[in-house]
Amino acid sequence: MDRRKKISPELIRLIRFGIVGVSNTLVDWAVFWLLLSGLEMHYVAAQTFAYLCGTLNSFLWNRRWTFASKGPFKTAEAVKFFLVNGICLASSYALLFVCMDVFDWNTLFSKLVVTILLLMVNYAASRLWVFKSPDSANKASSEG
Repeated sequence: MDRRKKISPELIRLIRFGIVGVSNTLVDWAVFWLLLSGLEMHYVAAQTFAYLCGTLNSFLWNRRWTFASKGPFKTAEAVKFFLVNGICLASSYALLFVCMDVFDWNTLFSKLVVTILLLMVNYAASRLWVFKSPDSANKASSEG
């Protein structure tokens, strides 16, 4: 009798999502540093391009590895993904303002709170909308 508990597929997806998030951060920082120091690009342009590279990295890895989206590339999936990430980016500005300027919280604590909150929002949106597989919709409707 095997006493090991089976790890939930949802927990595995969440762990993979976190790993991809770390890789996105590395891509973002590496591109930012290369553009800023190597090409002497203005930091706003460097940040914009670096963020887009991290988001593209996120889309590719989350599509294939985290959510195992099957079939060919779908434009609608990419549009949804970049829309979710754009909304999260815009929300981060607003939430940081509230945490720091309204609640007068420490900058790093505010960044941590906002990051955790938006990580959950991004994961839920990716799982339930962006990379939602047709078979998960059928399963949910047959259970209800």
